[in-house]
This record gives sequence, C-alpha cells and structure tokens, in this order.
Amino acid sequence: MNQTSGDIELRRAACLVAGWSLLLMTVISGVSYGYIHSSLIVEDPLTTLANLQASSWLFELEIVGWVMIFVLDLIVTIALYVYLKPIHVDLAQITSAFRLLYTIILGVAISSLVEAHHLVIEDASLSTNSAMDTMALLSSFETTWTLGLIVFGIHLLLLGLLVLRAYQIPKLLSYLLIVGGCVYVVVHGLYTFSQSFDSLTTIVELMLMIPMFVGEIGFALWLLVRGRGVQFHS
Repeated sequence: MNQTSGDIELRRAACLVAGWSLLLMTVISGVSYGYIHSSLIVEDPLTTLANLQASSWLFELEIVGWVMIFVLDLIVTIALYVYLKPIHVDLAQITSAFRLLYTIILGVAISSLVEAHHLVIEDASLSTNSAMDTMALLSSFETTWTLGLIVFGIHLLLLGLLVLRAYQIPKLLSYLLIVGGCVYVVVHGLYTFSQSFDSLTTIVELMLMIPMFVGEIGFALWLLVRGRGVQFHS
C-alpha cells in the first residue's frame, strides 16, 4: 500500500492518540470500576442503596468516568484503524468493527447506571422496593457490560492476529493480545452463560490477569515509544 507524506503524518498522530487514550482508559476504569463501583456496590440491595444515597457524588463521578471511557473507546477504534490498516485493510476493518460493537454495548450498559442514578436521586426513601429496583439496574449494567467484554475479547484476538502480521511489532505483544482476547471470551462467556462456574471463573481470571494486563498496556506503551517510527507494508 503506497502512502503519501500526509498518510504517514496521519498515522503517526493516530498512533499517539491511540496510545495515550488506551493508557488514560486504564486509569479511569481503575478509578470508576476498580475503586468506586466495587466500594459502593455490595451484595445486599439495602446496603447498596444506602451507599449510593450517602455518596451520590461518588456515584456521579463513576458515571462520568464511564462516559469518558465510552468516548475514548470510540477514539481508539478510529485511531487504531487508521494506524493499522496498512498491515491488512480488511482485517483492520473487522477488528475495528468488533471494538465499535463493544463500545455500543458499553453505551447501553452505561444507560443502566444513569437510570439507577436517577432512581436514587428521585426516591430518597430507603425502601426494599427502591433497593431492589436500583439493584436490578446495576445488575443490568454488569450483565450487559459482561456481554460486551466477550465482544471485546474477540476484538483483542483479532488485534493480536493483525499485529502478528507486522514483523516490526514484537511477537510477544501479539501473542499476549491473542491470549488476552481468548481469556476475555472464555471468562466472561462463563460469567454470562454458566453461573455455576463463578468460583472457577474467578480463579481462572486471577491466574490470567497478568498476560491480559501486560498485553493491552504493553501494546499501548509500544505505540507511544516505538509506534510512530514504524511503517507497515501489506
């Protein structure tokens, strides 16, 4: 694929945008889900509702974080396509399509959090009905996002196969992305379709968290450190 100087500069910009966006998403998701969500949402509906009412500003901050992640995911979808399409344009399109589908599903999941927030604000009572309705919306968020993570896993798998075709990218990163994609599909598939395997699924996820994390973050760092100077040839 012949590239003009304008194409090269556009790819370099897309490389930086994708790398920084991926790192920023990691930080925001760590705060929104890893800290806020896990501290406010517990198994008991009444306790969860009490937490949300007492720390409504923190719940609002979580939702803002998720909206930022949604926007950044859209940016990454476009940026990675622009950057990687010289490797194999058809595979780059399919890879981007799966990330876009995941982002759309994430948007649907976020809407459940927004509804839960409205319910918490509008109904200040600590009633069982309010708690159950709120918990149902929060569960809807979890279920929808988990389904989306299966799609995200397919995206990571395809991304790994795509960058595997480029000799300029370390093969280890490609293999880690492929492994991470498979783990996302298997783990979140079990969460979605086999509730009886929850304990086993958690163990598997903890065991494979390192290659998942290293693959995604490693690729983002590679984009920022080395990616700008690389020219791909299909």
